[in-house]
Amino acid sequence: MRYLILLWGSADGEAAVTPDERRAIVAEHLKLSERLRDEGKLVHGDPLAPGGKVLRDGIVTDGPFVETKEQVGGYYIVEVGSEEEALAIGREMPKSPGLVVEVLPTSGV
Repeated sequence: MRYLILLWGSADGEAAVTPDERRAIVAEHLKLSERLRDEGKLVHGDPLAPGGKVLRDGIVTDGPFVETKEQVGGYYIVEVGSEEEALAIGREMPKSPGLVVEVLPTSGV
């Protein structure tokens, strides 16, 4: 079964991270990604770049802007045998400012 693991973080917290701290976080993500790939569990994953657009009722606006202090920073798509396994991977996400990990099953379509 496939799961989308969304990584949310604090925009203010991310802005306060030093270059060395950022390199350490990225290195941990690369290490985790490599291990999941070697285990045949990683389908895809990427950090998200700033910006983007929102389509709502056919109207395009700058965004995404949300009413929370968190922002989506990246994602993993994993293929695992159970929700428990997906949650275990979610618990392994490298810590970053305000990290919230969302684990969502996909429809498999």
